[in-house]
Amino acid sequence: MSTLSYKKFEDIDSGSLPDKMTVFQDCLHAFYIHQFTKRCRLLLSRLLRLSYLGHSLASQEATTLFFSISKLFQHKDSSLRQMVYLAIKELSVISEDVLM
Repeated sequence: MSTLSYKKFEDIDSGSLPDKMTVFQDCLHAFYIHQFTKRCRLLLSRLLRLSYLGHSLASQEATTLFFSISKLFQHKDSSLRQMVYLAIKELSVISEDVLM
């Protein structure tokens, strides 16, 4: 599935996990416009859940997410920064260019 075709995840509260492209595109959109802290934490937890279940992103997608997520380290909410740390730790393994 291309990153250019967008399929919005309809049932947010169902407990089921959307596909990785939906999570990827939602993360890019939310982190780009700096949406609410709760929404960012929810998206980061979905991203981490996908990673822990063995669904891996392509190297370029992981790099894009790595740098968009790293901007959230400046947020004042400590729980969001903790989630950012976990996500960056997971993405640094598969990203092309990282600063770690």
